[in-house]
Amino acid sequence: MSSDVSPKLDIRMKQLTDKLRQQKEEALKRNNYKVTLRECLKRKAGAAHAVVQMKQCKHVGKRSKRFHHNAVLPESVRKIRRLKAKLKKRRQRQKMKEDPVALKLHLAQEKVRRQRRKENGSIRPISELTPCEQRCLRKQGRINTRRYRDKKAHADAAQSEDIETVSSEKTFG
Repeated sequence: MSSDVSPKLDIRMKQLTDKLRQQKEEALKRNNYKVTLRECLKRKAGAAHAVVQMKQCKHVGKRSKRFHHNAVLPESVRKIRRLKAKLKKRRQRQKMKEDPVALKLHLAQEKVRRQRRKENGSIRPISELTPCEQRCLRKQGRINTRRYRDKKAHADAAQSEDIETVSSEKTFG
C-alpha cells in the first residue's frame, strides 16, 4: 500500500480481515479441526433442509453431465462473503488509482458506458424529467454536496490538528 491510502481505511481493512480469520478459527474449533470452513458452512446451510441439493447441467463438449451444489447459506456466511468481496473490490480500486495508465483506461471505459446509457435512454437529462423528479434530483444533489463539504472540512481539520501536534512535539522535544 502507498502513502495515499488513508490510515482509517488500512485500519478498517485490517479489522475486517482479523474478524474473518477469527471466524474461520472458531469454525475449525467447533469441528475439532477436522473439516474445512467450506464443509462447515455446507453443514450449517443444510441443517434445516437437505444437506446439499444437487442440480444436473448438461454442457456440450467436455462432459455430458456436471453437478453443481446449490446450498442455501445462512446470513452469517453471506455477510462474510460480502465483506470479502468488499475488501477485494477496495484493493482493486486502490491498485487502479495508483496506476495512472489503468486509471485512464477505466475512466475512458466509464465515459463510453455513460454515453451508451444516454443513448439507450436509461440516463435522461434533467430537462426531460417531470418538475417533481427535477425537485427530488436537485434536493438529493444539495444533500450530497453538503455531505461532501462536511466530510472535506472534517478531513482538513483533522489534518491541521495532526500538523499542529507534530510541530508542537518538535518545539518541545
